[in-house]
Amino acid sequence: MAGTVGSKDSMSVKVGGTLWFAVQLVDEDISAGQGQGYGFKVNETEIHVGASNTADNGIKYGVNIELSGGGGDATAADEAYAYIDSDVWGRLELGDQDDVTNRMMLGSWNAHKGLGGPFGGLGMLLSGWESLGAANLMSRADHQALTSGDDTKASYFSPRFGGFQVGASLTPDTGVTSGAVASLLDTDNDADYNNVMGLAANYVGKFDEIGVGISFVGQTGDDEDALGSKNTVEDLS
Repeated sequence: MAGTVGSKDSMSVKVGGTLWFAVQLVDEDISAGQGQGYGFKVNETEIHVGASNTADNGIKYGVNIELSGGGGDATAADEAYAYIDSDVWGRLELGDQDDVTNRMMLGSWNAHKGLGGPFGGLGMLLSGWESLGAANLMSRADHQALTSGDDTKASYFSPRFGGFQVGASLTPDTGVTSGAVASLLDTDNDADYNNVMGLAANYVGKFDEIGVGISFVGQTGDDEDALGSKNTVEDLS
């Protein structure tokens, strides 16, 4: 009833995206099962569309949609959400987007993006390394897939004061995204999590020439066992 945010003349529309093309080489003493020893892979292909504007009172608002563009992608959209943003009271996001525990967490991937170190590119190239990572390294992507991921939610981020920022997310049902059945009607025995609350806080600062960052994140949620029982799988904590 309040109106629709669209790409009208008053909106600033931006189109961008990313394509990650990788070359992998394998050299093993035992060559059985190693294929031709080299390969190409497009790890990620996305088209990003954003429409935004600033109201007369200084509040920013808009929508962001990330479309999956790879030939093997099974879904058309990765993330889709609307937001309002104020320098005074913070930012509110509504839609399909990672929760605050994922986006405010600080870690080695911030420095090692695309490399072979922690949370780097090797896990997306070699099945052996990927299995090791899933079993022992608890990658950030694996962790978020067990909780809310891009499931439909509401998230709030406070302004940053003195280097500190806090955030909170509420996901009614981890099995619901845009276009899916409403979470109010989603069955309670499909092994999802209900009422997932994510809380996060971090600090980013600089002392002389040394940058410092620290974060604390946590999640809670109600278990939905596939058999409809509350006794076989513990609640998310």
